[in-house]
Amino acid sequence: MVILIIFLVIFLVIVLSLVLYSVVYQDEDEKFDRGSFVVERLYTGTFRLINQNYTEDLHLMKSPQSTELSRYLQKKLGDIYTSSPALGRYFSSVGVKNFSNGSITAHFWLMFHMPQDHTELVQHTLSRSMVQNVLRQSLYEQEFKPWEPLYIDPASSHMAVGNTTLNGQSNDFTS
Repeated sequence: MVILIIFLVIFLVIVLSLVLYSVVYQDEDEKFDRGSFVVERLYTGTFRLINQNYTEDLHLMKSPQSTELSRYLQKKLGDIYTSSPALGRYFSSVGVKNFSNGSITAHFWLMFHMPQDHTELVQHTLSRSMVQNVLRQSLYEQEFKPWEPLYIDPASSHMAVGNTTLNGQSNDFTS
C-alpha cells in the first residue's frame, strides 16, 4: 500500500510539473513581429507532375483546367511552406506562372518576407538550398499512388533565387 501511494505521489508530481511547465514556458522563437518583415525574397522553380499529360487547355492560364490545376498547386505549396517550422513565419505567397509541354511541368514562384537585418537569414534559413529542400522533403514524404493524377516527382524540382521581386520588371534568376 505504501509503495502504491509513493508511485501515485510521483505520478502526480510529474503531471503537475508538466502542466505548470507548459503554462509558464513561452518559446522565444514564437515571438516575432510580422510587420518588421519588410524585405522581399523571391524564388522561382519547376517540378513535373507525373501521371498527367500536357493539353492545349493548360497553355492558357485562364482556362478552367489551368485555373483548377494552379489552385491545387498553390494550395499544396502554400501548405508545405506555412507548416514548415523553419520557413513558415517568413512565407508570404505562392503563384503558378505557367505549364510546359510533355509530362506537365509547372513553373511557380514563392515569396518570402524577412526583417531588415537579414544577412544570416539569407545565408542559412532562407537560402535556396533550404527552401528547395523543404519542398523536396515534403514531396518525398508523399505516398506514391499510381492512380492519383497529381503526383509531383520530387527529383524533378528545381529552384532559383530571383534578383528582383515580382513587382519589378526583371525576370533575371540565378541559381
